[in-house]
Amino acid sequence: MLNSRKMRIGSEDEVSLVESRDYRLPNNQRKQHFSQLLYSFTPSRHDVIRSDTASTGRVGPRCSRNPPESPGSPHQRYNRQRYYCPGWAKKSLFDSDGHLHWGTVSIADQTRTCEKELTITRTYRTRSLPETYSLTGVDTFVANAGSQNISFSFEGDNLKQRIDRSHELSAFYYFARPRLDPIEYSLVVQGGEKGFAATVDGSSVLFAPTAPPSGYADGLLASFLINEAYRWSPILLFTIFSNNNYSVREEEIVSGQKLPAAKEQSPLTLLTLTVYDATLDLAVILNPKTYLPYIIRSYENHKIFGRSTHDLLLQDYTLVDGIMLPHRFKIYYNGDLLLTDYVADEVLVNTNLEPTLFNVPGSPAEANIPIRDSSYDFAEIGGFYQSYLWNGPYGGTLSNVSASNPYPDFPGVWIVVVEDAPLYRQMVLELDDEVIVLDAPPHQSHLIMQWALKTLGKAVTHVWPSHHHHDHSMGTADYVAAGAQVIALAQAQEHYSNVSASHFVTYTPACPSSNSTTLVFDADHGNLATLATGDHAGAFELVHRLASDRVAFNTTYIASSVHMTSQPPLQDLLKLSDTAILAIRPQTSGLAKANAGETTIQG
Repeated sequence: MLNSRKMRIGSEDEVSLVESRDYRLPNNQRKQHFSQLLYSFTPSRHDVIRSDTASTGRVGPRCSRNPPESPGSPHQRYNRQRYYCPGWAKKSLFDSDGHLHWGTVSIADQTRTCEKELTITRTYRTRSLPETYSLTGVDTFVANAGSQNISFSFEGDNLKQRIDRSHELSAFYYFARPRLDPIEYSLVVQGGEKGFAATVDGSSVLFAPTAPPSGYADGLLASFLINEAYRWSPILLFTIFSNNNYSVREEEIVSGQKLPAAKEQSPLTLLTLTVYDATLDLAVILNPKTYLPYIIRSYENHKIFGRSTHDLLLQDYTLVDGIMLPHRFKIYYNGDLLLTDYVADEVLVNTNLEPTLFNVPGSPAEANIPIRDSSYDFAEIGGFYQSYLWNGPYGGTLSNVSASNPYPDFPGVWIVVVEDAPLYRQMVLELDDEVIVLDAPPHQSHLIMQWALKTLGKAVTHVWPSHHHHDHSMGTADYVAAGAQVIALAQAQEHYSNVSASHFVTYTPACPSSNSTTLVFDADHGNLATLATGDHAGAFELVHRLASDRVAFNTTYIASSVHMTSQPPLQDLLKLSDTAILAIRPQTSGLAKANAGETTIQG
């Protein structure tokens, strides 16, 4: 039966709807329906594949078998035991030339090993979407370059993955690692009913480069990492067909290249054949000419961008011993935001990996059991984790919210701190008829709204994010859902594509008079807790900007971030004696002591 339904593509602001044809066939007809795509073998065990970034290797097979005949020949198509190494197995999807390919790789039994090695130029780069400065692109690097090994084991019934990652950090991370210590760690992930994710070597904790392995991940992160392991799995299509919970449909893609036989919607968008698995919530978009997997897609509900696509793009397929394997992997968000670019130097099959490679010490606790929570979409978990900013589920409670009203000139200014989640403190402005909250960290938004109702007797009417980094703005949608409006720069409005234009109050920058009583609430330039050991460039930039904007000399500066340090904010750490810093009057300038957690900028 052919069912038609509408599926929304992109953010909630977009009104275009794409027709998604969903072919749902009875089980007894599915194999016949895919008669040109499926081929059955007898399943085998003890299967291992590894995608490796080791620098060198031999090209070609080491099998005591005859070489393949010309592509597409009957010998190659049907007499696979002669072409491939003994023991090739599993139900598989083939390209138009009859080759096995990524997504359905059938791996030789380890007792009859066939190694395949291919060397390609090494490239590994990642960027941070949550911490990007650009409103329209991704300009903040996490890793400018590095190495990554991804190993899979299919022994037993559950997928196992190990990631060994080593890379330098970009200059953005000076706030956490003043010496920019490199990231080096190993992660083991296992799917199935007893699934888990665990750091088994090194440290991926941003603020603790020398910390011991952190062990099992929290349940929310584990669920995300297991889903990602399936996304990258070389037998994903085989898993989908085994799950027997799939459908076939057409999917819209944004592509810089024209895919043959695809239905062109516009110069950049195409509709092409897709296999969607409802169990994994992953879709495999096929190249309509070769039937090679082209994009592994998932949909996410991003609190800033709305309905979003998370795509793993597979490129540079090479025929390695009869298997079509991609060697370049790119992760795109919403079609045009490139987050990861990874080139595999080698693809090694059945290299007798160490038996302990996928071992994890100890047993997971209840908090480590994979779990999904509608309050934590993979968009949030993945974005922060891949930027090394995921700290687990938010732990703040309303009973631990404390607030002070420390400024006599501003009786309606409140400084609010959540004592059991002190990473971000916030300023709340209480006016006669309005309550304005400055900054919008995710999840803390709910506590601030409850506090305002309980303490002020008023609902929050406006939220004013300090900037668009996700750790300061992802809670914006929560305030909007409760009826608040968003105060933002006019040029930033489009960035919050999940919020309709009717919920915005926009403005353009304006300078106060020289004798105004002024408060500056800022996020990351002047972090008082890390001035002793951190980079001072941000603070110098802040002072330059204040001078350029002719901010009043009696301005009080309030820093938002404390960045997970257990130390109290330290005062009087930065003395700016260079008269060129302020460039307004030739006097010694500095950050001097003020109230706890504040700094008064004096000239």
